[in-house]
Amino acid sequence: MVVAEDDPEMQRLMMEELISDGHRVIGATNGIELIDLLRGFHDTSTEPTVLVTDLWMPGLNGLDIIRMIRAWGWCVPVILLSAFPDHETLSKANAAGVTTFLAKPFGLEDLRAMVGKLGGRGLCQGREVSTPREPETGSQDIAPSASQSSLVVDRQRGSA
Repeated sequence: MVVAEDDPEMQRLMMEELISDGHRVIGATNGIELIDLLRGFHDTSTEPTVLVTDLWMPGLNGLDIIRMIRAWGWCVPVILLSAFPDHETLSKANAAGVTTFLAKPFGLEDLRAMVGKLGGRGLCQGREVSTPREPETGSQDIAPSASQSSLVVDRQRGSA
């Protein structure tokens, strides 16, 4: 699993929480570092089980990263984090192939539950890859507003 977050404290908290659940977690602090890390996976023909990435990071943003990994043919579940969820951002995230969205601030227990649901394995285009499951709606402070909720991607049901 990879966690990309440019806020060092936030990244540390997320990684510690996921590691305590038994996940192997690798961190990146900006978009360039993230894409270099992901290229390492790509070069070994493997994928992380889940990618948790901030939308706005120095270098490359989360949407650029998602577009790149989808162009590689990866079906890894992606949780996109942002403190500024607006209609346009959610539409672009949907088009880029994000699995689900988590609005900041969020509770670490919500992240843990979401990762737990997304960590399954399945088939995508004839090869074994990560399969997204139903996204966690979580508490009110992480759920999108009513106007945004229709745009949260639910790849399990095949709809946005």
